[in-house]
Amino acid sequence: MAGVGLVVGLLIGVAGAGGDAEPAPDDEASVRPLAPTVTVTTTADAAPTEAAPVGLTQADLDRAVDEAEARGTARTQRLLAKQQARSTARLRTVRQQARTDQRVAVRAAVRKTKALAPPPAEVPAVETPVVQTDPQFSYCYEANDAGYGNYVSGVDPEYDWYDDADGDGRVCEF
Repeated sequence: MAGVGLVVGLLIGVAGAGGDAEPAPDDEASVRPLAPTVTVTTTADAAPTEAAPVGLTQADLDRAVDEAEARGTARTQRLLAKQQARSTARLRTVRQQARTDQRVAVRAAVRKTKALAPPPAEVPAVETPVVQTDPQFSYCYEANDAGYGNYVSGVDPEYDWYDDADGDGRVCEF
């Protein structure tokens, strides 16, 4: 007998949906009475009994159950779509916040590392030895007359000042 009460409840649209389901706005307008009011009678010594709806065939009941299931399915799908949209928006917000937090953490770590790093050691200035070169003359004979000469390629910087006419790697030879 409890099954008949469930079917009647489904027909009326009051079956225990439970949860936070929001009623569809068109549910109440689509409910139409299919049977006269069901009465429950009790006696002092008997348990309550439910009277079966009058004038409904099995096909009417099946159709009513199918319609109720379709309304419930549509409502559930709408609720799931709303939940998915909220979840997607929340996930996007959480990811953006995570990227921002990561950038802030990296910047803080860089600042901390710079603050803790010892100052760069001073590199002692290396004094380059001053190379004393002979005075530059216009011609080799002038260098030879002044007592300078015999410059070797790759050894003496003065070699580049003069022309090595014979190509032997020596200029201003005595």
